Amino acid sequence: WRSVSQNQTHAETLNQPWEARRQREMNQLQLALKGGGISQNRLSQLELQPGRFTVERLLLILAALDLELVVRPRQTSIEPAEW
Repeated sequence: WRSVSQNQTHAETLNQPWEARRQREMNQLQLALKGGGISQNRLSQLELQPGRFTVERLLLILAALDLELVVRPRQTSIEPAEW
C-alpha cells in the first residue's frame, strides 16, 4: 500500500488493494471469501467502483490482503482530489 502523493488520485489509491490481489495471484472469489465472505460479484463491483466501499468492508479486504490503513497528518497541503 503506497502513500498518497500529490499526483495520485483517491481512485488510484483505492485501486491499490486490487493491485495487491493480483500480485498475490488471488482471484476475486478467493479474496471475497477471505475478506469477510462477500460475493465475488460484489467484489467485482467494488473493483470497478472503488469509491463505493464502506469503511468496514475496506478494512476487511485490507486485512485479507495483509495490508494496513495508516492515517496520519498530511505532510503538505493538497487540493481536494476528484473522485
